[in-house]
Order: sequence, then C-alpha cells, then structure tokens
Amino acid sequence: VLFFGETRGATAVPYCVEGFSVISIDWRWTTEKTVTLRFDIDSSQDNLQLLFDYINDFKDIGPQRCYVRANDLLIGSFIADKPEGKELIIPKDCLNENGVLILQISLPDAVSPLAIGTGVDVRILGLALHSISINKTKDDCDLRKQIEIDDYQEIEMIRK
Repeated sequence: VLFFGETRGATAVPYCVEGFSVISIDWRWTTEKTVTLRFDIDSSQDNLQLLFDYINDFKDIGPQRCYVRANDLLIGSFIADKPEGKELIIPKDCLNENGVLILQISLPDAVSPLAIGTGVDVRILGLALHSISINKTKDDCDLRKQIEIDDYQEIEMIRK
C-alpha cells in the first residue's frame, strides 16, 4: 500500500506525475482536471486489482465525476460524493510490453472553492487521495460493471 500523506511517509509521491498539490498530513489533493500516476509493474498473466481511497470536502466543491483510465483504456467511472475506497480491476492485456502502467483520473467537476464562493482555496480541487495499491488478482474484469456513469459523451471524450 502506498500512502499520499506525510503521516505514513508519503510513499505514493514518486508515482505522482502531474496534477497533485503539496503533501498534507494524511492525503494529497488533486489540483487539475486530470491527474496522472505512473507505475512499473512486473509483466503478468493476471489481472490487476487497483484499490484507492479518498476523502473530499463535498460542501466546498460538490460531488465529483471520476473517470479512471489505465494506459488509455477507461476502466471505471463513478461519482465521488462521500469519503470511500474504490476497487477496480485492470485487464491484464492493458499493460504494455515494458510493464508500464499509466493511471489517469479525470475529474471534470474539479473546481476552486474560491471561484464558486464556498471557500478561500484558489486551487482546483477534486479528490484528496489517501492511499493506493495495485496487486495481481485472479478476479475477472467486467468493465461494464465498473463504469457507473452513463455519460457517454464524457466517456468518448476521455477515450480519445
């Protein structure tokens, strides 16, 4: 398990490519509409289990539509409207031959609390990530079950 906050050593920091704010005590805010993480994964014949948990001050920025891509394949979409953990299965054929996994979380509703008059923070906030882990799994991957938002226009835009 990799952690985003200082309390647990901020072990996820080396994997954060873009779209993140400074490290907080227990989490790290996303500060762009799309955030990117990069992992080197041993080549596998197994699917991968992605687990991550987050919080959000929803009274300041509202619920967030989240679209998660693994190497450009949409693997999940959901609405983040409360602190929780998410589990998504990444198909084994999603990894490239070098074992590189690029995770992107698109947050089209990310907004600055100052801009909408609900707070004083000028950053564009989406989620405050707490932890993330990627493990091999024998579980099947059914992308239809992991894509919870029926916003097909948004999904097609993200796939490009």
